Amino acid sequence: MNSFNQNKAQQYWIRMAKQNINSDPTRHGDEKRLFYDVKFIQERCGLDSINNIIDLGAGSGQLSEALNDINSNLEITCVEKHAEFTNLKINIKNIKKINKDILEYKDKKKYDLILLFGVINSLNEKNEIKTYEMISNLMHKNSIFILKHQCAIEQETIVDHYSEALSSQYTARYPFIDKEQEILNIFFNLEVHLMYPKELNPHSNTKFYAFTCKKK
Repeated sequence: MNSFNQNKAQQYWIRMAKQNINSDPTRHGDEKRLFYDVKFIQERCGLDSINNIIDLGAGSGQLSEALNDINSNLEITCVEKHAEFTNLKINIKNIKKINKDILEYKDKKKYDLILLFGVINSLNEKNEIKTYEMISNLMHKNSIFILKHQCAIEQETIVDHYSEALSSQYTARYPFIDKEQEILNIFFNLEVHLMYPKELNPHSNTKFYAFTCKKK
């Protein structure tokens, strides 16, 4: 198995951030996946019963904007290190934009809902664990942390090649689903969910999973 180079994985997002784009290229893939993402969040934490959300690695804020459309009273914080992404969209007064790497992010505030969608595939295991520890510190006893990304179903898989679909060199780490649960269980009580219908989960060796987590 190839070793994972986090710096190369991050280069893809740097290239995307520099492009002049009019649609979200970041964490949610397309409008079809976004539909299921929003529906999943609604089903697991009624948006009318929470006050604030932090969206970590928010990209252009596509997911946060969709949640705001459902409940415009939400206080939403989007944390995204690439300012070019957050400058693309998110011009809503109750959505706060913070341009910072989540690996360096610190906050004394506690949040009702924490989101981390599509980020882990660009982090090595050490920084993945560091991120979960940080998120645990953002949670109060009733907080919900929802995590979503692709996982390998047999063993950790590293991708490092030119992608025809993305028209770019692409590097990513797809953690083994069993190991992913083992790591998350250090910090959280969790439920595991296979995301999306078959047409949005086309690969035989990786699948999109979501994890609904509560603080231990």
